[in-house]
Amino acid sequence: MDIFVKGVSFGYSKDNFVLKDLNLKLMAGSFTAVIGPNGSGKTTLLQLLAGLYKPTKGKISYSLPSFSALNKIGFAFQFPEEQFFLNTVFEELAFTFKNKGLVKKDSKLVEEISSFLKSLDIDISLLKKSPFSLSLGDMRLISFANVLVGNKVIILDEPTVSLDGKNKKNVIKLLLKLHEKYKITVIFSAHRLDEAISFAKECLILKDGRIIFKGSVKDIFLKKHPEIFDFLPKPKILSLKEKLALKFPVDLANAFTLEDIVANLVSFQRRSN
Repeated sequence: MDIFVKGVSFGYSKDNFVLKDLNLKLMAGSFTAVIGPNGSGKTTLLQLLAGLYKPTKGKISYSLPSFSALNKIGFAFQFPEEQFFLNTVFEELAFTFKNKGLVKKDSKLVEEISSFLKSLDIDISLLKKSPFSLSLGDMRLISFANVLVGNKVIILDEPTVSLDGKNKKNVIKLLLKLHEKYKITVIFSAHRLDEAISFAKECLILKDGRIIFKGSVKDIFLKKHPEIFDFLPKPKILSLKEKLALKFPVDLANAFTLEDIVANLVSFQRRSN
């Protein structure tokens, strides 16, 4: 399902527009990071795309009829506990399965939900627990699983915020699996480029409610838009690349991921020997 944003502005009051004249197309199956500093309008844009708000001006449309499209979009809040309201993880997922009309008989629910979590490599022992008792990392995984049920697009507000290294890796692993195996469209927000460029396919960068960049992660690494770094910290991997490029200018000219850099350094070393 494609999403089209045409001339969209949004304000919580007539004199205070959070987003200004946005034009954007997000293709089905895309994996997009929405990045920008605090107050840039990231969360508001995500909520508009999910249909939680309506634009003050302009229009958001979908390649499906609007009602059908919004029924295929799942939204995960930055704080997952805001989504939970039942006593166990099983009850949370069962409510969603029933609401989406995916299981007709209660006798099949345990089997279907257990199979669903296994397909996402999520521990089924969590089903018996209260969602409010889970670690923040497990809360995030369950909230993502919940918004995935029956949807083709998942929109996530800062999915890795406040997570430690292990839980952050688990979340990233799940998002990549959803995108690559299940062809789910993933749209998520982040404050910093470092939080997104390791797994997003493209970036949308906001500043003061306007889109100032939309393109591939590779374009950022090739510094085709250096003005981005006037207000966003330069990714650590890009800083590393620039330092190494002083010594290995040819081999690292087009490297834009850690894997590319390492591969080029190994190749350089072999040729040097």
